[in-house]
Amino acid sequence: MGARGKHTHGAIASLIAVISLVGSPAALAQETAPTTGRDTLLTGIYSDEWHAGRDLTALSSATPTPLSFAGTFHTLRESEDGWGPGATDRLLEQVWSAKVTPVANVNVRHSAYQVARGDADSDIIAWSRRVRAWLDRGGGRSLLIAPMQEMNGNWVPYGMDPGNYRIAFRRFVQLARSEGLDETVVRWVFAPNGWSVPPHSMADYYPGDDIVDIVGVSAYNFGALVDFWTPVEWAISAVLREVETFAPDKPYILAQVGSSTAGGDRDAWLAEMFRVGIRHPNVVGLVYFNFDKETDWKIWRDHQVAAGWFDGHDQPAVRHIWPLTGWFQPGPLLFKPYEGRFADDDLLPIRDDIDWLAELGVIAGCDDRSFCPDGIVTRGQLAVLLSRALGLVPADSDRFVDDDGSNYQAQIEAVVNRGLLDGCDSKRFCPNAPATRDDLKGALAAAGTPSEQEFTPTPDLAKFPPICPTARYCQKKSLTRTYAAAAIGAFLRTRPLEEPHPEGPAPTEPAGPSPWWVPPVESVSFPR
Repeated sequence: MGARGKHTHGAIASLIAVISLVGSPAALAQETAPTTGRDTLLTGIYSDEWHAGRDLTALSSATPTPLSFAGTFHTLRESEDGWGPGATDRLLEQVWSAKVTPVANVNVRHSAYQVARGDADSDIIAWSRRVRAWLDRGGGRSLLIAPMQEMNGNWVPYGMDPGNYRIAFRRFVQLARSEGLDETVVRWVFAPNGWSVPPHSMADYYPGDDIVDIVGVSAYNFGALVDFWTPVEWAISAVLREVETFAPDKPYILAQVGSSTAGGDRDAWLAEMFRVGIRHPNVVGLVYFNFDKETDWKIWRDHQVAAGWFDGHDQPAVRHIWPLTGWFQPGPLLFKPYEGRFADDDLLPIRDDIDWLAELGVIAGCDDRSFCPDGIVTRGQLAVLLSRALGLVPADSDRFVDDDGSNYQAQIEAVVNRGLLDGCDSKRFCPNAPATRDDLKGALAAAGTPSEQEFTPTPDLAKFPPICPTARYCQKKSLTRTYAAAAIGAFLRTRPLEEPHPEGPAPTEPAGPSPWWVPPVESVSFPR
């Protein structure tokens, strides 16, 4: 959660995390295997009740669907540190009795180096045996385990040491497996904080695809507590984009997530959180931190549910599943991370237009799997985009001195001949300069777009502030690939594609990089 020391030792062992699969009928169902995170979401809370089972059951009755998962916070020596010899069993059985699957976060008192060299081996083995004893009760008992969560922060004793953490994580998992905690009863979660204390990144700590089943992240909006309302785009979406860079094929959970009530509209924040969770192709669950602690995080208090939380659960895209039988089968956890052409456009309201334009050959990705939605379109790239969209024949004239030999030259000449774009002066086109939204607006107007009053790139665009946070059309702002796709897609839906002129040569793909994608002059980024 951050450097404010969210996790304290000892008392943290009593915190109970709950995940629910929402939006489907209350009847129990069994999951054969996770296939994709798109349009499927598991949600939950961290309960601060000692009798967690009662709390979970009550929340199941108060929301449109029952809870499906549960997580617990543990220390390796919880049975010796005042919680009694049955502490581990009690924590796990409390949540299982509420018909939910535990998600166990395990805190250790050692440094990553000490765990890596074996100093915690006896404690890890003893804790694993207690978990195994609970599993041996039968009845399909199973759980997710996140060893040494938030390791990329300086508020945990094992933090800030990525090299040794990777070794420590592997050692923990291997010791636990030696005590019978294999994939038929346990799946392993790598659970970093959403932002990393410099100089390291989340990727630096990642133990590897062969040992990690699920990636979980912490994501919080502290609101007025830090004098800044953190939108979901920064708190969650930007974090997920970072995870995609090192674990693109794993299922994700928001292992800890929460928003303050102070400083903004928390219900609207929750609505966007659910939208992201449902639409993102890798996200299968979220666990809400239901505490009044550093700030008032609670969405479940005195048997009352916050409107944003209730409404988020009242959606058909999410389901109730317990137990997760299919998740605990021999071999790797089966998962299909995304559908469609690109892996990084699923949160965009125009993702279908992007796929459509790609199928038409109008746009291309920045690589085989990525669209790079925040990339800046250059003037040369815009010329190629317009030329393809309008079916223009590449021209062999040569009026500019700065595009000779480029992949864009023939398309630049074609769009200038058509009157869609002008040079930056009489002799130069400036192909590598950022294009602006004014450039695109003028080109579409010249090509015959409807009047400005009728032209809106897409109705959903207003719901996507990272593209255009202040003005409806953001004149004179650099043109992103996403906004270009939105405008071109809307334009093409108002008129048919032009056929290439029969007297000219057939359009050919220029050699070299994707013709309207070169490394951007600048890119849009958001604070984490």
